Amino acid sequence: NPVAVFREQGPMALLRGRADDVNAGVEWLRSRADVNSTCIANMGYSHGAVAALLASAKNATWYRATLVQAPVAGPASNSALGIDEMIRAGRSISTPILVQSNTTDAVVHPEITRILVRELQRGGRAVEHREYTHPSGHELFFYPDRPDVIQVWGSDAAAFLEKAFAGCTR
Repeated sequence: NPVAVFREQGPMALLRGRADDVNAGVEWLRSRADVNSTCIANMGYSHGAVAALLASAKNATWYRATLVQAPVAGPASNSALGIDEMIRAGRSISTPILVQSNTTDAVVHPEITRILVRELQRGGRAVEHREYTHPSGHELFFYPDRPDVIQVWGSDAAAFLEKAFAGCTR
């Protein structure tokens, strides 16, 4: 029960479980004959971004790239909860990482993302970081059903993934 895990063990325990769920799904995906198992990327937004980092760290050879958007583990706005674990996870990933963040985000303060990126770079990771400011100051920046904001961050995500998937075939 995810709610019980969250209440009893905290949000990072819940997100570790979500990372295990991601890897279970990818394990199934990798078993399929119609999937090139060397050409899989991991991407997540908010709590999903933390789960993506943790999943990629657990099975680093499964993912050609990891893209994290506005990573946050805490249940409250602007929480730095879990930042140390995210840094450890990111440092153990040898494939490319792109971190995208929104300077007007009311939930994930830009400085939290900057700390993550700075510490990954300090640890020797060649992590890319893109910050965006939506003209309307909209905090729900990475929602896939918002064409007005996808056009802002989507081209960077597509270019990052295109580079990561260079040489991939079906």
